[in-house]
Amino acid sequence: MSKIDDGFAQEMSDVKHAGLNKTQDGVTIEGVGFGGKVLIVSKEPEFIRDIFPYFQASFTLIASYIVFFKTGSSLIIIWVIYWINPLTGLFIPPDNTNLTPKAEKAFLNDKRFWIPLHVFNFLETLTWIWQLIVFSDVIRPNHWFFDCRPTGALNIYVFSLTWGLYTGLNAIQGHEMVHRKEWFNKYIGNWAYVKFLYSHFLDEHIQGHHKTVATPLDPCTAKKGETIYTFLPKSVIGQPMDLWNRECKRIRKERGDDVPFEIILFNNKMTLHAIITITLLCTVYMIFGWNSLKYHFLYSFQGMFYLELINYIEHYGLQRKKDENGIYESINKMHSWNSISSPTLFRL
Repeated sequence: MSKIDDGFAQEMSDVKHAGLNKTQDGVTIEGVGFGGKVLIVSKEPEFIRDIFPYFQASFTLIASYIVFFKTGSSLIIIWVIYWINPLTGLFIPPDNTNLTPKAEKAFLNDKRFWIPLHVFNFLETLTWIWQLIVFSDVIRPNHWFFDCRPTGALNIYVFSLTWGLYTGLNAIQGHEMVHRKEWFNKYIGNWAYVKFLYSHFLDEHIQGHHKTVATPLDPCTAKKGETIYTFLPKSVIGQPMDLWNRECKRIRKERGDDVPFEIILFNNKMTLHAIITITLLCTVYMIFGWNSLKYHFLYSFQGMFYLELINYIEHYGLQRKKDENGIYESINKMHSWNSISSPTLFRL
């Protein structure tokens, strides 16, 4: 029996003692756990019940366009996102169910869950292109959809703040996809990060963060008492530096300590990510012009900020213990702050 099955058996009370066998929507209850507060259920994924809610992010993005063009104000969208959207959670019954190991495996293997992720990635990419066209002095379509460039530094910043939220939201989508085993899902998911100059996320997140999380070695883990303003530059700069250093160690291990610097440079994955970033910036400049390139840096800042805000909250103040040999304990659920998020955030 696997560790998951062992944990399931330990947490679950016999359903007969609880006097339950079905939830209100007909899902079979296999048992109860966590002092009777959580129902352990067995069910097969259904599109309307289980998959369709994850289109909420796409619906919210489309609704933001409608609000923006109806009112001409980006601030109203911020109010909708930060106030009205969270309030809808008051009318949604709390989810107090966990899946059995067998049902969990069925959910993980159901490729239909990819659909809302890919749809939102596509819509946010179109939104990114739309923003570049809005600020472009090279491409100026004679259409109301693009005739909405804000004027003044404050209005431009509010515009980027509003649409930048979806940049950060797409990073959550990308995070889900880079953890898929299929190579194309990994690269499609990483596209969300490439757009805001974070192409190194694919390698650093999996090879670095997942091994050093909740330790001083991880730039994505905020120390207790550390502010978001000191954490942000530490994480933004620290991640590519970690990848560079880790690649240098790998290359020296493979080719010897006296390997020439040019060999390290051309075989280091961080060099490839730097080339990707430079290529993207040059492409934006060549197609859309200087004004769009300047806005793209603001777009990238918003994406970085929202992503790092998530990192800041998710592991704030948490540290893994070391044993007598200086080895960190294994990563477990105590090393991240978890809360049930809405389908709009893809249940991050």
